[in-house]
Amino acid sequence: MKFNDVNICTFFDHQGIQFSIPAYQRAYSWEGLQTKVFLEDLLEHKNSDKANPYCYGNILLETIKEGKKYEIIDGQQRITTLSIFMRCLLNIFSERKKNGKVFKISDGSELDIVFQEDTYFVNHGIIKLCPTHYDKLCFDSIIIENKDTFICTTPSQERMLAAKRFFTDELHKLKDEDLVAIFETIDNARVNSIELHGKKESALMFELQNNRGKELTNLEKLKSFLMYQLYVYSPTEETDSNIEYVSNCFNPIYSCVSRISLQLGDDEDDWSGQMVSEDNILIYHSYAYSKKNFNYRNINDIITEFKDVPKENKVAWIKDYASKLKDSFLSIENILTMNDSYLDKLKNMKIPFFVYPFLIKGFPKKESLPKLFHLMEVISFRYKLINSRADIRGRLNDLIRTFDGDVELLSHEMKAKMEEAYYWSDRKFVEILNGAMYQKGRTNPLTIYFLWEYEQYLQRKGYIISGKIKIADESIEHISPQTEPDEKVTSGYEIDETGFYTKEFRENYINKLGNLMLISQSHNSSIGNNPFKDKLKSYIENPILRQQAHIKDFVADMKNLVWDSKSIDLRHDEMLKFACKRWSFNI
Repeated sequence: MKFNDVNICTFFDHQGIQFSIPAYQRAYSWEGLQTKVFLEDLLEHKNSDKANPYCYGNILLETIKEGKKYEIIDGQQRITTLSIFMRCLLNIFSERKKNGKVFKISDGSELDIVFQEDTYFVNHGIIKLCPTHYDKLCFDSIIIENKDTFICTTPSQERMLAAKRFFTDELHKLKDEDLVAIFETIDNARVNSIELHGKKESALMFELQNNRGKELTNLEKLKSFLMYQLYVYSPTEETDSNIEYVSNCFNPIYSCVSRISLQLGDDEDDWSGQMVSEDNILIYHSYAYSKKNFNYRNINDIITEFKDVPKENKVAWIKDYASKLKDSFLSIENILTMNDSYLDKLKNMKIPFFVYPFLIKGFPKKESLPKLFHLMEVISFRYKLINSRADIRGRLNDLIRTFDGDVELLSHEMKAKMEEAYYWSDRKFVEILNGAMYQKGRTNPLTIYFLWEYEQYLQRKGYIISGKIKIADESIEHISPQTEPDEKVTSGYEIDETGFYTKEFRENYINKLGNLMLISQSHNSSIGNNPFKDKLKSYIENPILRQQAHIKDFVADMKNLVWDSKSIDLRHDEMLKFACKRWSFNI
């Protein structure tokens, strides 16, 4: 281990030296807040006591070739940001120099822009900083080649480009003397570079280092812990190879995280309802494979589990854990891109947290995935419909612990487990469907989801509209219209002699499934509280959805065209039979 307390200029200014960021490290992660603080620190320091140089902290380096090539073990975010910043600063100097400006530094000499570019970017054809492979193309383009645009393919590339634009915009606002002061602040800033020899030293120091900048994710903390434990428990001759094995497992994990983030864009919870972030995938993996399963809380549970492993098995445990964790990340990524109708329904419904572990463990048996997606859609719909305060995790713990991809066995076990508690039973499911399925003043996405599924069922019974059926601004139509208690109802509905709904009808029928229908918002608004015969005519003449034209089949009195409790009960019974079959565990 070698310690070097040098200034930033000396750190970079070695002919032929190259710093690279190993593949198992995360991609560039600094965002607006971190880059803003970086600049604010420099602006604050330029006005402070120059006797105390700016401190850039520790940089951990693994020596690949003495004096020539190093891997950055800790400090990659700071070094990458510094490189981006220096490119922007030197660009501003170059622009103003073309306009006749001369920049003098403290020793009276003129600032040599070409020399600084050789120092920080490329010297004798050797690029000073090589980011991870998924950032390198962008970095080389906008920093080394100094291009202003780049077509980004990952979120980390977008962050690099955003950082360059931010620093460029902010530096343009500063006076010449301020730019020179910032340059000298950086050039003289102190950095303590720690050169480590071999991966076991790197693992030990990374574990002990107090990282600056953006806080480590739980995944990164866990990686650090695992590598340090390999250092502790590996036979000396196997240490490097064991640490390399775990590093190689984390390489595809971080690549996977970048690709998933790109697919989801800014709204990471749009796909699932639970953010598909690296930390959450770690949680789903732990639900699937840890001893606590759904009772897993945080990475301390993993650490505790590791401590219980016999000493002679610890290295094998770590390698097996890292390999399975890699597989879990890749499984989630692959599932994101799959084309399956029930998976699409899961996505539309927003996937509950407990589904992911089953998907992770079931993914290897790809031939069973369609049935697994179907089963997960069933339990998800019932879970969201029942919405009980009872914790479903306790009922699923034994199931996820023993699940090995056999979906038929899982469906039987899940049905039995749910029937053990009234809250999750078929009786509770039917009870809720028999109640009010619409609440005024609230969104009713689950009822809309139900009505869309009912529509597909009706389509299969008769004609089928090709492609995906869509209606503009879907809404829920009350066939017997909603009215205020003191508002009279028009003709064709079950009303008393004074023209009002009875209390029983209002409480038990208005919001019942049999009285609810999917319709466009414009159609809904146009028919409002019209007489039933007018409503029915509009349904029949505008049968975009089969359930609209289907209403006439439940009218008990076609002569007088009355939509009453008998009609609602008839339609409700059919919808209930559909639901009990559609969301049965007997897939």
